[in-house]
Amino acid sequence: ARMEPMTIIGLVVGIGAILVGAVMEGLHLSSLLAPSALMIIAGGTFGATVTCYTLPQIFGAMKKLGLLIRKPGIEPREITDMFVQLAPIARKEGILALENQKLKVDHPFLRRGLRLVIDGTNPELVKQIMMTEIYVEEEGVKVAGDMFKTAGGFSPTVGIIGTVMGLIHVLGNLSNPDSLGPSIAMAFIATFYGVSFANLIFLPIAKKFGTIAKEESMSSTMIVEG
Repeated sequence: ARMEPMTIIGLVVGIGAILVGAVMEGLHLSSLLAPSALMIIAGGTFGATVTCYTLPQIFGAMKKLGLLIRKPGIEPREITDMFVQLAPIARKEGILALENQKLKVDHPFLRRGLRLVIDGTNPELVKQIMMTEIYVEEEGVKVAGDMFKTAGGFSPTVGIIGTVMGLIHVLGNLSNPDSLGPSIAMAFIATFYGVSFANLIFLPIAKKFGTIAKEESMSSTMIVEG
């Protein structure tokens, strides 16, 4: 597997830029900490999102999180070079000779495909089996991305709900003018959390899963054709 640093870099840069900008504007970061608003956003978004999916889909998406920072270490050029190396061996010495070959690319999908070929499985059946596996794997990654996209849609709305709740509390306590400013500011933090989580975390991760699904599907299809 190879590291995928851009996920972490992107999240850190995006969130960091917002926080640094806030400090430059003279805002104390402690004023952005609101446990009650965080609970509303996190709990509300989580609850609304998981309602849309089945338990196996949720657990499946959790298993895919590792792909965001660590992907199977395989490049299209490596796949092409490896099959160019294997083809003459298979032609001269036969398919069984591939069993003892040290593969240039170590990939579970590739190993399973070669094992089917070495075992004498019909080529068309091999292709059908592997293409089905590609489809299932790609759909699993897409569901993970769709789940984060769904969370990105709910998060701002839940933030507005939190803000409305805060403003209801403010309007119910107009008899204390000194607390109006801090109370209104606290109310709007819920919207800040909701919009920030959606656009800095949930939606970017959803897009990243889509990119990973396309990349993995392309590599796996090249392996099938090889």
